[in-house]
Amino acid sequence: MKTLTVKALLLFVLALTPFSSCLAADSAEGLVKALTQAIKDKDISAANALVDWRNAPVVAYRFFQMSIADCFDPPFCKVSTGPLEEADRSPQGGYVYAVQPEALLKVIPGDGNGDLTLPFAKVGSEYKIVMTQDTPETIARAK
Repeated sequence: MKTLTVKALLLFVLALTPFSSCLAADSAEGLVKALTQAIKDKDISAANALVDWRNAPVVAYRFFQMSIADCFDPPFCKVSTGPLEEADRSPQGGYVYAVQPEALLKVIPGDGNGDLTLPFAKVGSEYKIVMTQDTPETIARAK
């Protein structure tokens, strides 16, 4: 009887888990699909899981969450890839990348007004959106 109860509990938990949180981004296309699914599912946790947050400033976290949450209502944002501009390789203002970006994700609102560009790279075995982080000099000045 206990085995059946454990199985039922596991099935219940799996039923409540959004499908998008199970998607791994093993390619640029996989990252596009995973972010698109997270937006359609209105799953900010799944979207956050697609980001390399190492030492990212809090403002980057808030900006990302607000920007992605804006996509949750129809017409949903469209996600695609684009080339990385030279200016995107070297962030300004006391920031650096933990991992050098390879290309950009373009998140375009359903109404077509404006867009959000997010650099991404292979981090470990998965493709992730990469955020800037403070340089050691910036951290030292803040102390």
